[in-house]
Amino acid sequence: LAAVVAALLVLLLILRTCLARTWARGARAGSAASIAACANPQCVRCVRYRAVAAQAQRRLSQLPCPPAVAQAVVSMKAGDPPISTVVGQHPTLLRMNLPAARWHDAAFAHVEETLIRPDTFEAIDHELGELLKVLPSGEPDLRTERAEALWSRNDTPSGSWRTYYFISQGVRQARQARQCPRTAAAISSLSDLMGDNVFGNAFFSRMAPGTTVEPHCGPTNLRVRCHLGLRTPPGYTLTLAEGVRDGKPVGAQDRTWSRQQCLFFDDSFIHFVTAPHKGADRIVLIVDLWHPALTAADRAALDTLFSPT
Repeated sequence: LAAVVAALLVLLLILRTCLARTWARGARAGSAASIAACANPQCVRCVRYRAVAAQAQRRLSQLPCPPAVAQAVVSMKAGDPPISTVVGQHPTLLRMNLPAARWHDAAFAHVEETLIRPDTFEAIDHELGELLKVLPSGEPDLRTERAEALWSRNDTPSGSWRTYYFISQGVRQARQARQCPRTAAAISSLSDLMGDNVFGNAFFSRMAPGTTVEPHCGPTNLRVRCHLGLRTPPGYTLTLAEGVRDGKPVGAQDRTWSRQQCLFFDDSFIHFVTAPHKGADRIVLIVDLWHPALTAADRAALDTLFSPT
């Protein structure tokens, strides 16, 4: 009888575990139903996640890794987002057990100090101005025409959201670096730059009035995203939320941009941008940085596992 009772207890424990996992995945799927995705065929977050996961797992077998990194990569399942126990945090591809916080301003004060230093900020601001310059006649000059071709357009339900990449999913963009050499140099000088794997990006982000950026999450909690304010007209708001219910954010925390100041946030949390109906474009420099809890060994292993080549 004791053996039967013990067996029943084991079965109940297994059933409870399975039900808990099913509920968690269902909750994650319900939340994901409110999270936007794009159709860009090169996007790691929305389209290329299966290939990225498979490549990392193949490389893992050939590389000695810190245990926490190896465990996270082994647990990746193509098309099956990792389950997070942190409210509002839903990385779509890779999750490590790292301290979770929406905002990381204090941890990256040294980055802000570098980017807002007068000579650095003025150089970035000047190069951006050259990209946007038009002649008095209203016609773009030749430099602007060449630069215009390097701006990418993001999917948005309305308005215009354009990006000018210095690093795109770990790949350095040589033409943009030639157009804006001092901006590219300032980005490369950052010791915490995530610049050599598919999760790392650096770019000018230009958003027009009337633009809708729906709630979405980044692909991983390994990074912290820096926004340096360059053109910061009123009316634009960045919101990080615990979730979305009936089209409205739950547990929302709002921030606004200021010129020559930085915002640092974990973009694996649900976030979106609200734009005014009219006014000027908002332009920021966005740079992806390593999560402060990752060690040098963690970073090196992740760069190898998720190298863009």
